[in-house]
Amino acid sequence: AIVISTHRGDAHLSVLSLFVLADLVCATCVVPVLMGLNDRIHPSAAAAGCFAGAGTALLIYGLAVDGEPDDFKTLIPDIAGVSGLYADTSIVAFLVTPLASGLVTLAANIPWFRSGYRFEGYPPVAAESPRAGDVDKISGAEVTTA
Repeated sequence: AIVISTHRGDAHLSVLSLFVLADLVCATCVVPVLMGLNDRIHPSAAAAGCFAGAGTALLIYGLAVDGEPDDFKTLIPDIAGVSGLYADTSIVAFLVTPLASGLVTLAANIPWFRSGYRFEGYPPVAAESPRAGDVDKISGAEVTTA
């Protein structure tokens, strides 16, 4: 989005187009991230879903829909207004991308689901026990160990 917005060509890019592009980027990961909040979904499966969502969005824009011209150029708005983020390709991308990323997350999670995986939290960090000769920070007294 930064590269597109700083492009100084003769294409006039609106802020709304940048927001739509940012929403598409978010749509690639929203379902796997929300699914990852469940303790039965492995983080690797959620990451696979995010990558699949990004790949799906690029694939849809690469192939286009209904033979729209310019393929990958539909990511960038056209001055004529026919292609760009408001084309038929966009609605298909916004519907299919979250669905595909969610399905890939579920499929990638199957081995962990079968093994009974549950995220039980991170292990607690063990506090370092005082050693003989250390000085207590509060009282200033020397620590003795038995």
